[in-house]
Amino acid sequence: MHPRALVKSTFLIFLCAVGVSPAVAQRTASSEEIRSMLRIASGLLPRIDENQRSSVAYNIAGQQMRIGDLSGALDSVKVAGNEDQRAWATSHIASVLAWQGNLPLALKLVRTSAKYDDRAKAQYYGDVAQALANRKAFEDALTVAHLIEDGPGFLGKTGLVVRTLMEIQAKQWATGDTAGAEGTLNAAMDWGEPLG
Repeated sequence: MHPRALVKSTFLIFLCAVGVSPAVAQRTASSEEIRSMLRIASGLLPRIDENQRSSVAYNIAGQQMRIGDLSGALDSVKVAGNEDQRAWATSHIASVLAWQGNLPLALKLVRTSAKYDDRAKAQYYGDVAQALANRKAFEDALTVAHLIEDGPGFLGKTGLVVRTLMEIQAKQWATGDTAGAEGTLNAAMDWGEPLG
């Protein structure tokens, strides 16, 4: 690799690690140059300390999703660390995909990334539901919330279902969908009632 490209990539990794968007760089570089720099940065992930790698991979993948480089983002999270860290980073990609309107792929990523951890899978479904509620896709958000409800039991499941439903209903209220918000609130209250 050319030394100048290595310096640019290292700097880009630093920007991603501290949460600075490459949007500033977009004023001076083309999208293809940014895509290339992010891919180079992703290639350097194995050289980063294992304790920091998943966080940096998460940030690089997030920036790749912002510029529409799904395959680059998926490649970035493959080297994020252990299986849990890869699943966590992949859940971010799933939330972005849901926000962008690609719910089937978002749900597939959640199912495959956290396939052995029911609690993590439910949390990631909650993140996807929240992304959908943020874009006012309430029916889809509630459908995803039902995936948590219908999934296997685990300690804290009730709290996660209630929190997810409350987040959705708050967005419904904020947009003036009072009937939908009341229905979602009632569903959350039903989950919150102690079993008799």
